[in-house]
Amino acid sequence: MSSPNQEPDFSPPPACRSSSTARVAITLAIIIFVLGGFVACHCPGIFVVVALCAIVAFWAGSRRQRIVAAILLVISIAVAIAEFRAESEQEQRRRDRARRASQANQILEQSNA
Repeated sequence: MSSPNQEPDFSPPPACRSSSTARVAITLAIIIFVLGGFVACHCPGIFVVVALCAIVAFWAGSRRQRIVAAILLVISIAVAIAEFRAESEQEQRRRDRARRASQANQILEQSNA
């Protein structure tokens, strides 16, 4: 146990547990990443979960697992940013369509009056 004056210990766990933890985290990250590509919406949150799994794998893994985790982390962050941009653009197009429909309705009402 650490005393209240000591800094928390963020060092990786013992090697016997860390390898399996990293393996599970990498497996989950890959599965979620692949399934996230099949989702029909722009959902950046899915790829943020992948990034979190990759961080856990990077923290707990061996050298080879850290390399895989780092690659997954970079790719998932890039895809999450792209998905966020696509989601924002889609929302802007929705607002533009609603505004145009509203303007068209106003013009029709004015012409009928």
